[in-house]
Amino acid sequence: MTKQQRTQKRPRRSTSMETDLAALQRALDEAITDNRWLKVLGLFLPTGVADTGQIRAVTDLSYDQLDALLRCFHDLTSDEMLARIPFNVPRPGVRGRPPTVYKLGGTGATLLRANGYPDAHACGLK
Repeated sequence: MTKQQRTQKRPRRSTSMETDLAALQRALDEAITDNRWLKVLGLFLPTGVADTGQIRAVTDLSYDQLDALLRCFHDLTSDEMLARIPFNVPRPGVRGRPPTVYKLGGTGATLLRANGYPDAHACGLK
């Protein structure tokens, strides 16, 4: 094999992951108009985690709308897009149930990278 043959780029083939990702993005666009799903996922970029209070503050979603959006994420990808973290964070001086905390999963990070966020990565919190 010559050097020129080695350096030539092969045509890129569409993998099943790319096809699945495109289908997932289409399903999200159909289920959630106005790209709120991308805004929600973008909230996870700095740390990989966010709670329901933070998500509601950024998106102006009501409790019911947020619940429907999270249910849609879960129905489409199980816990691969956003996963609930099973612990409660104590909040001294604040009454009521603490907000639910979610972490960004691998599918969520892949969707973010596909939409112009190259540094997106899944949260490593276990």
